[in-house]
Amino acid sequence: MRDDLAGETEHVRSLVLELVAMAEGWADVFLPWRFTLAENGETVRYRSSEEPVREVVFGGVRAADLPAEVNSLRISPMPGGYEVRSVRFQAAVTAASLHVLGDPYNGPLEHRPAG
Repeated sequence: MRDDLAGETEHVRSLVLELVAMAEGWADVFLPWRFTLAENGETVRYRSSEEPVREVVFGGVRAADLPAEVNSLRISPMPGGYEVRSVRFQAAVTAASLHVLGDPYNGPLEHRPAG
């Protein structure tokens, strides 16, 4: 996509490159804190005990086998949901959305997988 911007104005190039950077940022989100499962069911919520409040919320969960506590989460989109990795843990979460509050990327971040 970057190559297709050669004939565009600087303003258009900067807007498109910002969108590309945002999309690439969803390739893998790393959250370096310790999270505890606060709520489970169709909404799976993890909270960090550290201040400020940090949360990871999976919405519209259809299937998830997640532990009560996770450290240093890595979350990547996959078809129909998210791949979740942590220290000695890896799982797929079939969910309709992801919301991250208090993330290191100046969020909150929100995501809904395609399909």
